[in-house]
Amino acid sequence: MPDTTRQHSWTESKPRVGIVVSTIGRPTSLQRLFASLEAQTFPVNTLVVADQSSTMETTSVAEAWASRLPLTVVPSRGGLSQGRNDGLAALPPCDIVAFPDDDCWYAPNTVANAVEEIMTGCMMVSGRLVTPGDMKPSRVRFGSQPLTLGRRSIWTHAVEAACFFRQEVFETYGVFNTELGVGCPTPWQSGEGTELLWRALNNGALLGYSPRITVFEEAGADLSPAIYLRKTREYARGTGRVIRLHQNRWEFTAAVIRPAVRGFLNLLRLRVGTARLCLHTILGRCEGYTGRLV
Repeated sequence: MPDTTRQHSWTESKPRVGIVVSTIGRPTSLQRLFASLEAQTFPVNTLVVADQSSTMETTSVAEAWASRLPLTVVPSRGGLSQGRNDGLAALPPCDIVAFPDDDCWYAPNTVANAVEEIMTGCMMVSGRLVTPGDMKPSRVRFGSQPLTLGRRSIWTHAVEAACFFRQEVFETYGVFNTELGVGCPTPWQSGEGTELLWRALNNGALLGYSPRITVFEEAGADLSPAIYLRKTREYARGTGRVIRLHQNRWEFTAAVIRPAVRGFLNLLRLRVGTARLCLHTILGRCEGYTGRLV
């Protein structure tokens, strides 16, 4: 059920918004993110940067912005999930927390719209993650209509870089799983945000999606076919692992059949490269689900 007590208290005073950014050292991208946070129509109360780089560039950027944003840098190691957890641990008391990637940035009304949406009673609300200019969805499908997330839409309408959480999510359901996500010490290189949402969803939490909330992401750099294939396989392993943790065998079967059908159709059309990607998606999901690498 929605936390009506907390919702009522927010009508009397503005909710405190905290931002956590885990970075591997992208000073130019960080400055763009910081500029977008400074320009918010609803002010951010605190910003924690978990620095996983091996240089002083992040610290230098933070020092240049320290007079303009309530900013703290903490050292971190061990991948994106660990960085977010380290940043969360260093965060002062907040009501709402968001985790933009270091190559993302916000529209001026992103935080204001997220606060309005989450005050309706959701424990978490996701917005759209899009590339600038063409406004095309990045990573997952998203959609043009708001909805309450369920067992299928949790995969297609939520990405952690565009999610805003009530602080109670972490107090009640725990933090990010450090065995999932980019840079973690396991083969399961994705799924940490979705896995956290599954924990909340399975315990009855209300999770929402609103296209009013816009988060921008850089268009991905052109990767060589070999690197793109490897990343597809690694991310698919994370998906398979999350399915194993929170879903049933029939849902896993569906998660394998869908790319199998796409791969077969692309093979008939002689789109060999796309068919190969589908094959690696299937193999990766199977590896994550079984816990064994082929």
